Amino acid sequence: MDVFGDTEGGLNALLVTLVAVPLGVLVLAVIILAAGRGEPDTTGRRAFAVYLAAVNFVAIFTLVFASFAAVLVALFALGVGAYGVFRTLAPGVTGEFTPRHLERQEGVAQLISQAWLGLVALYVFVRAWREVAADAA
Repeated sequence: MDVFGDTEGGLNALLVTLVAVPLGVLVLAVIILAAGRGEPDTTGRRAFAVYLAAVNFVAIFTLVFASFAAVLVALFALGVGAYGVFRTLAPGVTGEFTPRHLERQEGVAQLISQAWLGLVALYVFVRAWREVAADAA
């Protein structure tokens, strides 16, 4: 029995990541270095402007993935917390070979921990969303 699941699929994903990320960085570097090279730079600020554009790109990319991750954490945590409610209310259905009092205790623990995680993740997302809206105004 393979404890780690599909090892070959994991290695393929790792290989794709190890190839795709450096390739993406290389393409981004070429774009940054080649930006506007055909035109004269009379003010001498082209390098600084290209640097700011690259930092802006990375910041927006990070923001999008961070907000996506906060939403996913909230959704999965609240879903598992809802299953904890079900385990608490119907312990004979969810744990057929587990004693009811033990299944109910595990359900309460799961409900509390996952609901807390989900609510904190939602709070972080909503707070960040409001900060961005306030900065835009």
